[in-house]
Amino acid sequence: MPDDVKLELGSASRVPCVAEGRVAPVVRWYGGGGVEGSAAGRRRLPVGVRDEQGVLAFDRVDRRHAGLYTCVASSQQGTIDVTIRVDVIGIYVFSKSRDARRFDTVQCRPVLC
Repeated sequence: MPDDVKLELGSASRVPCVAEGRVAPVVRWYGGGGVEGSAAGRRRLPVGVRDEQGVLAFDRVDRRHAGLYTCVASSQQGTIDVTIRVDVIGIYVFSKSRDARRFDTVQCRPVLC
């Protein structure tokens, strides 16, 4: 079962969803861009995000990709689903300036976008 994930802004990322059963289920992803407390439902995936046979594939993670995504597995035996939250993080560098021409790197920290 997939868990909530944090994806780096601008990265190519993949989130697998694996389901098993006596009859092999078909696994599909839906949603994206949902808000807290609302299910991703059966909405289409946003531009730049694909469902590759149960793997949620992001070409280049963008802020608009943050939200709720639902993995649905279905077969003759029934349907199960799980909703995860995708957060998009940026990696920012804090610097201090001694003069207008020079910057020294202090630290890199993840920041939610």
